[in-house]
Amino acid sequence: MRCPPPLRGRQALASLQIIFHIVKKICDQKTTSVQMNNKVARFAVRFPVSVNSVYRAWQNRVIMCPKAKQYKQQLLRELRALELPRFGAARLDVQYIVHAPDNKRRDLANLDKLLTDTLQAAGLFKDDEQIDNHWFTRGAVDGVRPRIEVFIKARGE
Repeated sequence: MRCPPPLRGRQALASLQIIFHIVKKICDQKTTSVQMNNKVARFAVRFPVSVNSVYRAWQNRVIMCPKAKQYKQQLLRELRALELPRFGAARLDVQYIVHAPDNKRRDLANLDKLLTDTLQAAGLFKDDEQIDNHWFTRGAVDGVRPRIEVFIKARGE
């Protein structure tokens, strides 16, 4: 059996545009979901920007980059819509399972700051100092739906 001849010119461009449109649609889908019982919350959020691209020094100040601000605002809207349980001042265990978009080497700790600050801003807990156990697990690579699964549990529950 022979392979069909390669696409050329407009056919190739049209095929690439269709593929790009499908991939973009998949990537733009909301990845936030929730499951909760008592004082346990489990949900998934979109893969964040790294802390390496979040903060910049400018005129002797540290500012948040526009890309990071946009991610934080979008994630805040999604978290508030989920009606997650509020943990108040309880001591917490937090686990992140990271499903990266590719096999690129990543320092998982660099994903923490923006995500934890956003969870706090969404009102899930009062201060990130409440987190007693905080750990990251590297999950399977997921190029279609990169995400971080978040598990939050009140200590003693």
